[in-house]
Amino acid sequence: DLPRALDYTCQICNAVDHAHRQGVLHRDLRPSNVLVTDNCLIKVADFGTSRFLEIAAHGTTVIGSPPYMAPEQFQGKAVFASDLYSLGVTMYQMFTGVLPYDTPSPADLDRLMRGRTTLVLAHRLSSVIGCDRILVLDGGRIAESGVDVDEESFGRYLYAPDMPDPDLVIRTSGELRVSNFLLWQSAYAEFAFIDTLWPDFGPDEFRAAIEDYASRRRRFGGR
Repeated sequence: DLPRALDYTCQICNAVDHAHRQGVLHRDLRPSNVLVTDNCLIKVADFGTSRFLEIAAHGTTVIGSPPYMAPEQFQGKAVFASDLYSLGVTMYQMFTGVLPYDTPSPADLDRLMRGRTTLVLAHRLSSVIGCDRILVLDGGRIAESGVDVDEESFGRYLYAPDMPDPDLVIRTSGELRVSNFLLWQSAYAEFAFIDTLWPDFGPDEFRAAIEDYASRRRRFGGR
Protein backbone atom coordinates (compact mmCIF):
# COMPACT_ATOMS: atom_id res chain seq x y z
CA ASP A 1 0.00 0.00 0.00
CA LEU A 2 2.19 2.81 -1.32
CA PRO A 3 -0.01 5.77 -0.23
CA ARG A 4 -0.16 4.44 3.33
CA ALA A 5 3.59 3.82 3.40
CA LEU A 6 4.23 7.37 2.20
CA ASP A 7 1.87 8.75 4.86
CA TYR A 8 3.61 6.74 7.58
CA THR A 9 6.98 7.93 6.29
CA CYS A 10 5.93 11.59 6.50
CA GLN A 11 4.63 11.11 10.03
CA ILE A 12 7.84 9.41 11.16
CA CYS A 13 9.90 12.21 9.58
CA ASN A 14 7.84 14.82 11.44
CA ALA A 15 8.33 12.96 14.72
CA VAL A 16 12.09 12.68 14.21
CA ASP A 17 12.30 16.34 13.21
CA HIS A 18 10.44 17.33 16.39
CA ALA A 19 12.77 15.23 18.55
CA HIS A 20 15.86 16.71 16.91
CA ARG A 21 14.53 20.25 17.39
CA GLN A 22 14.35 19.46 21.10
CA GLY A 23 17.94 18.21 21.03
CA VAL A 24 16.95 14.56 21.37
CA LEU A 25 18.87 11.87 19.46
CA HIS A 26 16.84 8.63 19.30
CA ARG A 27 19.64 6.19 18.35
CA ASP A 28 17.36 3.18 17.77
CA LEU A 29 14.89 4.03 15.00
CA ARG A 30 13.45 0.84 13.47
CA PRO A 31 10.03 -0.56 12.58
CA SER A 32 9.50 -2.25 15.95
CA ASN A 33 9.85 1.15 17.64
CA VAL A 34 7.12 2.71 15.51
CA LEU A 35 3.56 2.31 16.80
CA VAL A 36 0.41 2.73 14.71
CA THR A 37 -2.92 3.67 16.31
CA ASP A 38 -6.32 2.47 15.14
CA ASN A 39 -6.77 5.70 13.16
CA CYS A 40 -3.34 5.32 11.48
CA LEU A 41 -1.56 7.87 13.65
CA ILE A 42 2.15 7.14 14.01
CA LYS A 43 3.97 7.23 17.34
CA VAL A 44 7.76 6.89 17.49
CA ALA A 45 8.45 4.98 20.71
CA ASP A 46 11.23 3.57 22.90
CA PHE A 47 13.37 6.54 23.81
CA GLY A 48 15.20 4.42 26.36
CA THR A 49 18.44 4.65 24.39
CA SER A 50 18.04 8.30 23.40
CA ARG A 51 20.07 11.21 24.74
CA PHE A 52 20.16 14.98 24.60
CA LEU A 53 22.71 16.14 22.09
CA GLU A 54 24.20 19.52 21.32
CA ILE A 55 24.39 20.32 17.62
CA ALA A 56 28.18 19.83 17.42
CA ALA A 57 28.40 16.87 19.78
CA HIS A 58 27.90 13.15 19.28
CA GLY A 59 26.90 10.15 21.32
CA THR A 60 29.68 8.18 23.01
CA THR A 61 28.07 4.76 23.47
CA VAL A 62 27.64 1.97 20.94
CA ILE A 63 23.85 1.62 21.06
CA GLY A 64 21.30 0.61 18.46
CA SER A 65 20.09 -2.29 16.34
CA PRO A 66 22.83 -3.32 13.85
CA PRO A 67 20.59 -3.63 10.75
CA TYR A 68 19.54 0.02 11.19
CA MET A 69 22.72 1.57 12.62
CA ALA A 70 24.73 4.17 10.73
CA PRO A 71 28.46 3.39 10.39
CA GLU A 72 29.42 6.03 12.97
CA GLN A 73 27.17 4.37 15.55
CA PHE A 74 29.40 1.31 15.52
CA GLN A 75 32.16 3.67 16.67
CA GLY A 76 30.04 5.24 19.42
CA LYS A 77 29.79 8.53 17.53
CA ALA A 78 26.07 8.84 16.80
CA VAL A 79 24.88 12.25 15.59
CA PHE A 80 21.49 13.57 14.44
CA ALA A 81 22.24 12.34 10.92
CA SER A 82 22.56 8.82 12.34
CA ASP A 83 18.83 8.86 13.03
CA LEU A 84 18.22 9.84 9.40
CA TYR A 85 20.30 6.86 8.26
CA SER A 86 18.17 4.56 10.44
CA LEU A 87 15.05 6.25 9.09
CA GLY A 88 16.23 5.56 5.54
CA VAL A 89 16.71 1.86 6.29
CA THR A 90 13.27 1.75 7.92
CA MET A 91 11.67 3.43 4.89
CA TYR A 92 13.40 1.00 2.54
CA GLN A 93 12.05 -1.92 4.54
CA MET A 94 8.53 -0.45 4.50
CA PHE A 95 8.54 -0.08 0.72
CA THR A 96 10.22 -3.39 -0.18
CA GLY A 97 9.60 -5.72 2.77
CA VAL A 98 13.32 -6.48 3.17
CA LEU A 99 16.41 -4.78 4.55
CA PRO A 100 18.67 -3.05 2.00
CA TYR A 101 21.66 -5.24 2.91
CA ASP A 102 22.66 -8.17 5.06
CA THR A 103 22.72 -7.35 8.77
CA PRO A 104 26.18 -5.90 9.45
CA SER A 105 28.31 -6.69 12.46
CA PRO A 106 31.07 -4.51 13.95
CA ALA A 107 33.51 -6.54 11.84
CA ASP A 108 31.66 -5.32 8.73
CA LEU A 109 32.16 -1.63 9.58
CA ASP A 110 34.87 -1.00 7.02
CA ARG A 111 32.85 -2.66 4.24
CA LEU A 112 29.74 -0.78 5.32
CA MET A 113 31.50 2.58 5.14
CA ARG A 114 32.85 1.74 1.68
CA GLY A 115 29.45 0.60 0.41
CA ARG A 116 30.60 -3.00 0.04
CA THR A 117 27.86 -4.69 2.06
CA THR A 118 25.84 -7.38 0.33
CA LEU A 119 22.56 -6.05 -1.05
CA VAL A 120 19.53 -8.27 -0.84
CA LEU A 121 17.49 -6.67 -3.60
CA ALA A 122 16.49 -9.90 -5.32
CA HIS A 123 13.89 -11.06 -2.80
CA ARG A 124 11.07 -8.65 -3.65
CA LEU A 125 12.45 -6.00 -5.95
CA SER A 126 10.85 -7.58 -9.01
CA SER A 127 7.41 -7.09 -7.46
CA VAL A 128 8.26 -3.52 -6.44
CA ILE A 129 9.46 -2.34 -9.86
CA GLY A 130 7.26 -4.64 -11.95
CA CYS A 131 10.17 -6.29 -13.78
CA ASP A 132 11.43 -9.86 -13.92
CA ARG A 133 15.05 -9.10 -14.67
CA ILE A 134 16.87 -7.43 -11.80
CA LEU A 135 20.47 -6.60 -11.03
CA VAL A 136 21.79 -7.92 -7.74
CA LEU A 137 24.98 -6.51 -6.28
CA ASP A 138 26.70 -9.14 -4.16
CA GLY A 139 30.16 -8.20 -3.00
CA GLY A 140 30.83 -6.43 -6.27
CA ARG A 141 29.40 -9.20 -8.49
CA ILE A 142 26.35 -8.68 -10.72
CA ALA A 143 23.77 -11.37 -11.42
CA GLU A 144 20.65 -11.06 -13.54
CA SER A 145 17.55 -13.04 -14.45
CA GLY A 146 14.39 -12.64 -16.53
CA VAL A 147 13.70 -9.82 -18.99
CA ASP A 148 15.65 -6.65 -19.67
CA VAL A 149 15.58 -3.59 -17.43
CA ASP A 150 16.65 -0.55 -19.40
CA GLU A 151 17.58 2.94 -18.23
CA GLU A 152 14.05 4.27 -18.62
CA SER A 153 12.31 1.46 -16.72
CA PHE A 154 14.93 1.53 -13.96
CA GLY A 155 14.62 5.30 -13.57
CA ARG A 156 10.85 5.12 -13.14
CA TYR A 157 11.24 3.40 -9.79
CA LEU A 158 13.85 5.67 -8.26
CA TYR A 159 13.09 8.40 -5.74
CA ALA A 160 10.83 11.12 -7.23
CA PRO A 161 10.74 9.64 -10.77
CA ASP A 162 8.56 12.47 -12.10
CA MET A 163 11.07 15.14 -11.15
CA PRO A 164 13.90 16.11 -13.51
CA ASP A 165 17.44 15.15 -12.56
CA PRO A 166 19.15 17.80 -10.41
CA ASP A 167 21.46 20.30 -12.06
CA LEU A 168 23.19 21.18 -8.78
CA VAL A 169 23.80 19.15 -5.63
CA ILE A 170 24.91 21.15 -2.57
CA ARG A 171 26.82 19.21 0.11
CA THR A 172 27.13 20.99 3.44
CA SER A 173 29.25 20.49 6.57
CA GLY A 174 32.59 20.31 4.77
CA GLU A 175 32.01 16.67 3.73
CA LEU A 176 33.51 15.76 0.37
CA ARG A 177 31.14 12.90 -0.41
CA VAL A 178 27.52 12.39 -1.41
CA SER A 179 26.71 9.46 0.91
CA ASN A 180 24.72 7.49 -1.68
CA PHE A 181 22.36 10.42 -2.24
CA LEU A 182 20.69 10.46 -5.68
CA LEU A 183 23.60 8.60 -7.26
CA TRP A 184 21.71 7.75 -10.45
CA GLN A 185 19.95 11.08 -10.82
CA SER A 186 23.03 13.20 -10.13
CA ALA A 187 25.30 11.49 -12.68
CA TYR A 188 25.67 14.75 -14.65
CA ALA A 189 24.90 17.22 -11.88
CA GLU A 190 27.30 19.91 -10.74
CA PHE A 191 28.40 19.67 -7.11
CA ALA A 192 29.02 22.39 -4.54
CA PHE A 193 30.83 21.40 -1.34
CA ILE A 194 30.62 24.03 1.38
CA ASP A 195 31.85 24.13 4.97
CA THR A 196 28.66 25.57 6.46
CA LEU A 197 26.76 23.15 8.70
CA TRP A 198 23.27 22.29 7.46
CA PRO A 199 21.44 24.02 10.37
CA ASP A 200 23.31 27.23 9.49
CA PHE A 201 22.73 27.00 5.74
CA GLY A 202 20.72 30.04 4.69
CA PRO A 203 19.88 32.33 1.77
CA ASP A 204 23.39 33.77 1.53
CA GLU A 205 25.00 30.34 1.22
CA PHE A 206 22.36 29.23 -1.26
CA ARG A 207 22.85 32.35 -3.38
CA ALA A 208 26.63 31.83 -3.41
CA ALA A 209 26.21 28.23 -4.56
CA ILE A 210 23.84 29.27 -7.36
CA GLU A 211 26.20 32.03 -8.52
CA ASP A 212 29.11 29.60 -8.57
CA TYR A 213 27.02 27.11 -10.53
CA ALA A 214 26.02 29.80 -13.05
CA SER A 215 29.69 30.55 -13.75
CA ARG A 216 30.51 26.98 -14.74
CA ARG A 217 30.67 25.58 -18.27
CA ARG A 218 28.80 22.29 -18.19
CA ARG A 219 29.95 19.54 -20.55
CA PHE A 220 27.73 16.61 -19.48
CA GLY A 221 30.56 14.12 -19.80
CA GLY A 222 31.97 15.64 -23.02
CA ARG A 223 35.12 17.65 -23.54
